Amino acid sequence: AGGQGGASGRVRAQVTAILSGDTIEVNINGLRQQVRYLGIAAPSAVPPECFGAQAAARNSELVEGRLVDLERDSTDADATGRLLRYVYLEATMINAQLVSEGFARAVSSPSDTRNRELLLQKEAEARAATRGLWAACSVAAPQ
Repeated sequence: AGGQGGASGRVRAQVTAILSGDTIEVNINGLRQQVRYLGIAAPSAVPPECFGAQAAARNSELVEGRLVDLERDSTDADATGRLLRYVYLEATMINAQLVSEGFARAVSSPSDTRNRELLLQKEAEARAATRGLWAACSVAAPQ
């Protein structure tokens, strides 16, 4: 199955660039697209935020140059045209791995709820274990 379909609802893509800790560029059937990881927010590397460079570096270690599977929730793209997706490397959801390791926070969207509980659980575990940004940065509790 090609294009945006497939029985699993996932689309295979080649990661061509790491743009930040939570954004990648991919090639889908010859078309370059920016993909923002759904349900998470990593600190920015530019302009620099606490742990932003580390988040981008970890994202690069995990997926740069790799074949990944992209899965959408309710929202297809953000206001800037980036695809909003859960990103999988084999059986591992990279969104959840980045949160679990303390390289990103879970963020909720009212419409994209498929993995909300999982991501919030991973954030709580990372915060409790003071992993990554939870140890390196003074992070305010979410409102």
